[in-house]
Amino acid sequence: MSHTPGPWHIHKYDTETTRDSIGIFSKSDPDTKCFRRDLVVEGVWGSSFEQCDANTRLIAAAPELLDALRNCLQVMFEDVNTREKARREAHAVIAKIEQVAP
Repeated sequence: MSHTPGPWHIHKYDTETTRDSIGIFSKSDPDTKCFRRDLVVEGVWGSSFEQCDANTRLIAAAPELLDALRNCLQVMFEDVNTREKARREAHAVIAKIEQVAP
């Protein structure tokens, strides 16, 4: 069995009252009729709201991280242009997780 295909999307609902009102979904706009079908992770915790948000970004990026790692392994011994593309992809995923410009 494989994981739920990415990309995964963060959906915050009522985050003013509780940290576990953050979900990670397989669709960017989860269908309220099929809420559970699209839900990948419900309730992400941390010692602060900032840490909770950082944890959520890291978990949501898991499919992209896996793809980036596969690409890195595939191109380790290929030409310079392919390695540069893999390097840019890896930096883009890290920037997405850390919420900084690549």
